[in-house]
Order: sequence, then structure tokens, then C-alpha cells
Amino acid sequence: LDKLKGSASRMKALIQSVLNYSRASRTGEDKVDTDLHSILVHVIEDYELLILEKKAEVVTEQLPVIKAMPLQINQLFS
Repeated sequence: LDKLKGSASRMKALIQSVLNYSRASRTGEDKVDTDLHSILVHVIEDYELLILEKKAEVVTEQLPVIKAMPLQINQLFS
């Protein structure tokens, strides 16, 4: 149940990011500080069942915070 709540929360954030992206493309909104490691952790959590099913191993180190659009980074990592 906690896993579903976490996924639902991230889906809500993703929808909000899509709306923000839509606005940004119209207004030329600047990029924001984006924690790459945090986004990657959430993507790995979203794909956890597939990762387990495929017996895959995801290896990562701490990633930096950069100026970017979080939705674009989420799409890149997905």
C-alpha cells in the first residue's frame, strides 16, 4: 500500500510537472535546480517490479543538482 501511495504521489507530481512544462514552453520559463539523484531514485522505484522481474541490477552513485526542467529529466531517465 505504501508503494502505491508513493507511486500515486509521484504521478501527481509528474502531472503537475507536465502542466508546468506546458506553461514554460509558452512563457520561456527558466530552468530550476533539479536533483538528478532524487529523480533517478523515483524512476527506479517506479520500475522496481520490472527490474525484479528481469533480474536487472541498477548501479548508480550520487548525482548532482543541476539547472534543468525536472519533467524533461524524468523523461530522460524513464
